[in-house]
Formats: sequence, C-alpha cells, structure tokens
Amino acid sequence: MKLILSSLLAVAFVLAGTFNTPSGGTISDAKANDFGLCIDPESTFYPLVIGDCRFAPKDHTDALLIVGRVILEADYPPAGTIIEAISGGQMCGTTTTTGGRAFDLLVLGAGEREGCAEPGQEVEFRVGGVTAGQRILWREENTFPRFLSLSAIEQHAWYWTQRVGVDLPSEGTSVQAVVGSVVCGEADFSHDPGSFPFVIEDIAGFSQLVVPSDSVQPGCGQPGEDVTFIVDGIEAWTSEPWEPGVHYIELAVPGDVNCNLAVQSIDANLILQLGAGLIEALACPSVADVSRDSQTNAIDAALVLQFVAGLIDYPSR
Repeated sequence: MKLILSSLLAVAFVLAGTFNTPSGGTISDAKANDFGLCIDPESTFYPLVIGDCRFAPKDHTDALLIVGRVILEADYPPAGTIIEAISGGQMCGTTTTTGGRAFDLLVLGAGEREGCAEPGQEVEFRVGGVTAGQRILWREENTFPRFLSLSAIEQHAWYWTQRVGVDLPSEGTSVQAVVGSVVCGEADFSHDPGSFPFVIEDIAGFSQLVVPSDSVQPGCGQPGEDVTFIVDGIEAWTSEPWEPGVHYIELAVPGDVNCNLAVQSIDANLILQLGAGLIEALACPSVADVSRDSQTNAIDAALVLQFVAGLIDYPSR
C-alpha cells in the first residue's frame, strides 16, 4: 500500500496546488475554459476530461494545452515567471506562472507555426531561463489537455517522502540532509492535510528538503557524492547520490521496526515477539538487525533498549 501510494503521489505531493484558467477561474470549477476544453468541474487535482468530451483548443488545428505545476531551482517560482515551449530552436509557446506554482501553456505544432514540432518530434521547456528535465513527444492529434509537472533544476536536489498508515512519524520530526560533515538542508514531517494534493487520513511527510550544489553552498552537493540523512539525531541507513532534480527517499532508521522513524522500547518488544514466534513479520524488517550480524534476535532488542535508556550511542551506517 505504501509503495503504491508513493508512486501515485510522487510528483503530485511536491507540486500540490490549484490550476488557474486564462479567464481567472480555476480548472476545478470550469466546465469549459477559454481554450474550449471540457473539464470535470468536480476535479480538484488532475484536470480530468469528462467521458468522451473531446475538444481541441479553440481556433487551433495543431495545438496542445498543457496545464501543470512547476519547481524552479530551490523553490516554487513566483507568479509571472516565464515558461517557454521550444522545438528545434523555435519558440512554440510561452506563458507565465499564475501563482500557487501553477501554469497553463498553449503549445503550437508545425501546422500552425513553421519550425515547431511535427508528430514524433520533441518539445522541451524552459522555466525562468532554466531548462526543465521534462520533454514531450508531439502527437498527430492533441484533443485532450495534458498534465505535466515541470522541474527546472540545475543546482539543487530536492528530496521528499511520505508515509501512510497507523504508526506515523510525529509531527515536526526533523530530517537533516548531510554531505560529508556539512548539514546542507533540513525539513520537518507534517501531518497537515493542506500539505498534500488531496485529503488522505493517516499520512505524514515532507516535500521540500533541498540540498544545493557545492557551487551554491560550499561543501554540499557534487555529482555522485552521497547525501546521508539524520532523523531526530539518529543517522539513517539511507543514502542517495547527489543529483539535480526531485527525488523520493525511503528513510530507514536502525531499530525502527514499526516504521514511525523513532527508536522506542516498543521496537525492542516487537523484535522479541518476532523471535518468540508471536508475530510473523515486522513492518520495517530491513532495520531490525541493529548489531549488523545478519540476524534479528534478542541482541538487537537489547541494543535498542540500551539506546533508549541513553546507555549507548547508536550504530551509524
């Protein structure tokens, strides 16, 4: 369940917001906007097309409306940031962000502007002069609006995560991103439904743990260099090579067998129950072997209890 939801919400969580139409309303309350597109008025997330309702943009024969949300380097861009669609060096569409990290962009094909994309050719995008990591292939027919999240990031790596279930990280659980010995970014877990693209009970996460490049902040990210994570003072068994872009991370804290990113006596209890055959499995078995002896047993439970009591430091990666 966690993996499925993580896949479904991947970019959505990071880019949650509201779409605006050129007429000033929102796509969620527009039956037919200024482009002549038939939109589901009940949709507050994806601009879903109703049934077989298919309209090309008004007064256009070779064009595509793209709606989406956008990231620019270390933050969400301010309203008025220019977004451009380019194919083969030709400018094929331009717009500005409307605020709330949203945009709508009409892109023309070769049938309407010489030098623009023909079917099968690529269209790339620039946000505030920075090339986005996303491209599209032009289709012969563009009768549906297309949802596209753009991330124009050259000097930063964004990390995000979310968890769904009963045993969730506490509100405000702190996560630091570290390169070498330098803390390069920090974020806190939130349970606030407003932080998520739509309301789901029992969910927690963060969307904006940003690690800048070494050229932006000395000692931080360089291609291929590992980023490690510290969760409320405990070094996680999680590392990611630094690379510009948006990345999902699955944080793993040693001894946290119930997956709430805290090391507590209940974790030791669960390890002992597993050893006694009272339970069949642990929610997060990959972090149960605290002693790193390739076994999960009472020794690991004892280490957890000693750490909780403040008798020992915790094992690092």
